Amino acid sequence: MPVRETQEPPRLSRIELLGTWLGLWTPPRGAHVPPVPWRKVALGAALLGLAAVLAAVLVAPAIDAAKDERSASEQRAEDLARSARRARQRIEQRPRTGRLEGSGGSRREARVGVERAIGEDARERFSPRASQATCEVTAGADATGPRVSYDCLSSVRDIVGAGEQEGARGRLGIPYRAVLDFKRRTYAFCKLNPIPGERVVPDPRGIVELPRPCRPRPGG
Repeated sequence: MPVRETQEPPRLSRIELLGTWLGLWTPPRGAHVPPVPWRKVALGAALLGLAAVLAAVLVAPAIDAAKDERSASEQRAEDLARSARRARQRIEQRPRTGRLEGSGGSRREARVGVERAIGEDARERFSPRASQATCEVTAGADATGPRVSYDCLSSVRDIVGAGEQEGARGRLGIPYRAVLDFKRRTYAFCKLNPIPGERVVPDPRGIVELPRPCRPRPGG
């Protein structure tokens, strides 16, 4: 009697088996589809959940510590930069003093002499293009008092508006505060902040108070 060979059922790949379990497709006829190993699935899910918990417990604090360190490092760098700016401002605001020009007591002549001195200082320390300063009595100051403070500007270049600002003109310059003592025939002037190119309204934490010789006094 002839022996009939038995044909093994087709084997499914892992992808095909997973698709069959998920109902994504129908397996070939006669293919052996084992039952879903729920115990292994549950164990794998538990291990995955445990790994997530361990990551939250171990990794999250390390991430938070790294963020705190980075924030502290940025704060230290900002503090160092602010300290450097303040040190630079103190150097730049160091008062320049001298004797008022003219022997006849002319206030205009004395003021012009200080304007020339400010222009020379601005060219020497800040910009070779700086011009002789122009000074006006500080708002609220008594122009006839024995000690008068002035707001001065040594121009670097003219600014011409464009677009909506067309026709507008202004000056980019280096600001100074000058105090003229007409009784003692002396003057002092200091550079103000901010310098050209910096913010018009500086950070209050970075402002350095003017040296005493350049501070206006109420009532002269």
